Amino acid sequence: MVPPSSVPYESNLRMAKPGDFVGGSIPVSTLFDQLGGRTGLRSLVVRFYDLAQADELLGPVFARHVHDWESHYETVTDFWSTQTGGPAVYRGGMGRHLMLGLTPAHFERWLKLWVENARQVHGDGLAANLETIGRVFAVRLIQMQGANGIHVGNGKAPGAPGINPGRPTA
Repeated sequence: MVPPSSVPYESNLRMAKPGDFVGGSIPVSTLFDQLGGRTGLRSLVVRFYDLAQADELLGPVFARHVHDWESHYETVTDFWSTQTGGPAVYRGGMGRHLMLGLTPAHFERWLKLWVENARQVHGDGLAANLETIGRVFAVRLIQMQGANGIHVGNGKAPGAPGINPGRPTA
């Protein structure tokens, strides 16, 4: 292994790419890379929204709030790029979801469709990674809604205790 002090400063600033070796032995590959980079991720996002728009619970929410699908695809692809180890290009926040009237049932359905979509395209392994990220996102939103006095029911989706944010419910 080459000591860090003998490596030119500029090369220390370069981002690792798939196939690079960190410390001389560990290949670097992000979830973003495994999903096919931005192109693969965007394809997964578009495919998911085709399913979500047709869903009886989620479809009406998207019909009311998304008016420019191309822009929405880009924003969501930016979000997932940032979350999966790709370029950190997402500059939004989660707050815009707070006023959509979402319930834990919406989050559970969203997560179910997202994971089924990922599993069909990429198999169980990558789908499990995307599910973990999605579950954290859903729990954070449920927690944020509760903190702002917005309806979240009892913090659980019917029949789906996995979305419970883990705090006591009334």
